[in-house]
Amino acid sequence: MLNLVEMEQSNGYNPFRYIRSETDIVKLVTNLINNTTPKNAQPSDPFWEKAESLYLQAIFLYVWQECEMEKRNFRMVLQLLNEAEVHADGSPSDLDRRFRRLERKKGSNHPALIQYNKVVRGAGDTVRSIIISANARLGLLQNPQILRILDHDEMEIEEIGLGVDGDRNRKTALFCVTPDSDKSYAFLIGMLYSQIFQELYYQADFHYNGKLPINVNFMLDEFANVPLPDDYCSLLSTMRSRNISCTIFIQNLAQIKALFEKTWETIPGNCDSLVYLGGNEQSTHKYISESLGKGTIDKKSSGETKGRQGSSSRNYDVLGRELLTPDETRKLDNSECILLIRGCDPIIDKKYNTFAHSRFSETEDGGAAPYIHDRMAAQKQAVQILSEESLDYYKKKKEQGEDVQIVELSFDEIFSYEPIPKKIFSEEELKENQKKRTVEEVRPPKKTEKPVQTEEEKLSELLESHVYNEEQLGEIMLAIGAGISYDKILQMADTKNSAEKMKEIRKKFTKETASD
Repeated sequence: MLNLVEMEQSNGYNPFRYIRSETDIVKLVTNLINNTTPKNAQPSDPFWEKAESLYLQAIFLYVWQECEMEKRNFRMVLQLLNEAEVHADGSPSDLDRRFRRLERKKGSNHPALIQYNKVVRGAGDTVRSIIISANARLGLLQNPQILRILDHDEMEIEEIGLGVDGDRNRKTALFCVTPDSDKSYAFLIGMLYSQIFQELYYQADFHYNGKLPINVNFMLDEFANVPLPDDYCSLLSTMRSRNISCTIFIQNLAQIKALFEKTWETIPGNCDSLVYLGGNEQSTHKYISESLGKGTIDKKSSGETKGRQGSSSRNYDVLGRELLTPDETRKLDNSECILLIRGCDPIIDKKYNTFAHSRFSETEDGGAAPYIHDRMAAQKQAVQILSEESLDYYKKKKEQGEDVQIVELSFDEIFSYEPIPKKIFSEEELKENQKKRTVEEVRPPKKTEKPVQTEEEKLSELLESHVYNEEQLGEIMLAIGAGISYDKILQMADTKNSAEKMKEIRKKFTKETASD
């Protein structure tokens, strides 16, 4: 469970766990930038966003390729961002020195170094703005509860389509719990969705002949309120062949029209079934009415003329009529629903009475105790019995180059007095591991004297130490992009200022900057 309402109950999710190539880094950074940019923000110079993307790619590549496994996470990303500075005297920052060591060790063609040099070789003020902008974007992550979630991974995304430990008889479910009143951290759900599709497609295409062993169904409640992958319409068109399906819940069609202005018809067009439960939105009534089609009705008319030469007539005709007009669709009885299935006639039926379900009493609404998630239960046991299918799964992972060790032990060896680690690791490896632990325990923290802070350094520190909501961060980033001086941005970024107040101050400073 990824729980953004009660974060202490959430399991861990580390996006770096699912990165396999440099392309995955680019996808992750692009997704992060898209989902942390306010939707109603006015477009600014694309240079800043592209430069920030290069800068974050350099940081992410360094963390993924150069850091130890346990340090490949967003906490390390923030640590590297904190090392970045542009000194007035031109002296290198801690991050500059880190990348210089990387160049001496790995050469100038290292992917992280290539991206880093593209950014830092610009003018000093430009680099400062890029650094501040990156810190502003990731400022929301400076939250101990969020960092705890992102430090390690317990999701095992690939097992959603393969089964727990590769055993297809042991299925799993992943729940994403998001607040409906605050979208500050919704971008984390967006990253998770993107990586789930990415990982499941990878497993299906490269290891299971294009089709997952277990059908994966996405139950996308609050579909319109959660960030989705940019290519969702394309995914919806191709996921069926990989044994993946989606159940989409929306209040009305206007929601998906707002999300996918030009391609919204792709979504209902790729759904074999549509269930209409009722609503009060006009365009939805019209869409349902047109989808139902027309039926034929018999028309009977009669006439009579009185007089000396009176006459009478009767006419029978067949006419076409909508099965339900938009107005009749609006007035659909609340106990009924409309079901449209591809290749079948439309159906009007009674809604299922959930209160009559045999297991309703097990829910909180049915009188049972509320469900309390035990995040520790998701952690795998130190020792567990594997099925033959699970053993084959781990052998396959080892063949694919993943960090899996398989050691065969006899019954006597398992219960012998000799410690198991000595059977797995050599004496040299055990000594090296012990040496690393000892050094980490006794090495004193490195003390460095901090120079007098400049205005941009003060702003960077402010962004790192305070949690701003999405709208506030958007205003700060717009101010940076507009070239407003850092001392003025510091005034604007006062944590007491609401997003509206920041917007008012930003507009004022923007006019002053333009007149200067």
